[in-house]
Amino acid sequence: MTGLISPFLTILDRLAIGVAVGAAGVTRYSVPFNVATRLWIIPISFARTAFPRIATLGRADAEELAQGIGGALFRLLTPLVVLGLLIFEPFLHFWVGTQLGPQASHIGEILLLGAWIDGLAYVPTVFLQAQGRPDVPAKLHMIEILPFLLVLWIGLKTWGVEGGALAWTIRSTGDSLLLFWTSRVRWRIQPSFIPGFTLLAAAFVLVIVFPGTSTVRLGGDGVLAAATLVWSWISLPPSYRRLALQYALRPLTTRRAARSGVQS
Repeated sequence: MTGLISPFLTILDRLAIGVAVGAAGVTRYSVPFNVATRLWIIPISFARTAFPRIATLGRADAEELAQGIGGALFRLLTPLVVLGLLIFEPFLHFWVGTQLGPQASHIGEILLLGAWIDGLAYVPTVFLQAQGRPDVPAKLHMIEILPFLLVLWIGLKTWGVEGGALAWTIRSTGDSLLLFWTSRVRWRIQPSFIPGFTLLAAAFVLVIVFPGTSTVRLGGDGVLAAATLVWSWISLPPSYRRLALQYALRPLTTRRAARSGVQS
C-alpha cells in the first residue's frame, strides 16, 4: 500500500495544479520540485543501509540505533538545506533563466523546506518497517489523501502555484510528525540541534522576505553561510572531524610522501 499511495501523493499536487492553473503552472512547479527532492538521495541511502541492521535488533537497541541515525541525518541535511535555500534563486536563474517567472524560486524554497522535513521522516519510516509495523506508514498515507486534497485546493485557489507548494510542505510536515509519534521512539532533541533549527528558519525568512540581489540579501547570505559551515563542523562528533581532516589532507600527505621517495 505504501508503494502505491506514496507515489500517488507525490504526483497528486501536479494533477491538481494542472486542473486549477493549467499546464504552465505544472511546469513552474515541477522544475523546482525536481531540484528540491534530489535531497532525498541522502535519506534514502541512510534508510536502505539501516533497514537490515534495525531488523535484526531488539526494541531497545533498535531505538538507540535509530536515534543515532536520526541525529546524523539532521546534521547532514540541515546545512545542505540552509545553503540550498541561499543559492536556490541564482541557481534556478542560471539553469533555466527567467522563463519560469519570479515565483519559481519561492516555490522551490518552500518545497525544499518540505523535502528536508520529509527526508528526516525516513528514519521513523524505516524503523517501523524494520520492526514489523509496515502497516503504520501505509495507514497514515491513506488517511492523508482527503485532508491533503482539501488543503491543496485551498492553497491553489488562494495563492496559486505557491499555495500548492505550501500545501505539499504542510502535508510533509504533518506526515513526518505522525511518523515520529507513531514510531513510539523517545526521540531526543540534542542541544546542538537548536542552532541548526535557528539557521534554517533564518535562511527561509531571508530568502522569502529579501529575494534578488539586494545588499541585505547578499550580506545575510554571507553571514548565514559562514555560520552554517561553522555549526556543521562543530556539531560533528570528534571522530567524524578527524576522518574529514584525514580525507582533506590526504592529497597533501600523498604528495609529500611521493616527493620524499623521489629524493631518497
